[in-house]
Amino acid sequence: MEVGGRKLEVGGWRQKQLPQTSNLTPRSAWRSGPQTLNGAKRLPAQPTSMTDMTHESSRYTHTAYIGVGSNIGDKADNCRKGIAAINRCEACMVEAQSPLYETEPVHLECQDWFVNGVVRIRTDLEPETLLARLKAIEHAMGRRPGGVRFGPRTLDLDILFYDDRILRTRLLQIPHPRLHERRFVLRPLCNIAAGLTHPVFGQTIQSLLSDLKEGEKKAKLYKCDY
Repeated sequence: MEVGGRKLEVGGWRQKQLPQTSNLTPRSAWRSGPQTLNGAKRLPAQPTSMTDMTHESSRYTHTAYIGVGSNIGDKADNCRKGIAAINRCEACMVEAQSPLYETEPVHLECQDWFVNGVVRIRTDLEPETLLARLKAIEHAMGRRPGGVRFGPRTLDLDILFYDDRILRTRLLQIPHPRLHERRFVLRPLCNIAAGLTHPVFGQTIQSLLSDLKEGEKKAKLYKCDY
């Protein structure tokens, strides 16, 4: 499969080291087919120390948060492959990843539960260019335009925040216009950016999550097989 003119290796990973924090699921735990990352060879171009990783991350100008979700097929694996594809994009680097959550569908309830997560990336891509790359990844994973709104999808990649910009265009709204209502976004986002302030509402992610009513849609940690 090709993404933006580059091959998308859906069955494999091209690893970039991430900072080891308590909010980050180690990449050694991610699976891609029958072989784990622990058995993969390190690519020569990858950072070999925390200093190198920090230097690589600092090369990029902007910080964005991307929501990841799936409720068709192997949902968790689809999310992991989507994250891997983002990490392979030119001018992008995945810097942190939330745990995956199993989440109750919203708006259209007669469908399977989703698996959702959030990643923080560093990038030099402007928002609409980044959106185009994300749409290409979705397409490579089997998603097609159209279909039922809020309905089932193989992979869903949404730009939640891009720096502290407020953007409204025909193609894109940043921050995502409904993220403050969605536990399936706020719960994983809180794992990696609890203190991030929403530039429109002036509240932190933790505060927005606390404002949701307890009886609303559920989000529970996904029971992974690793």
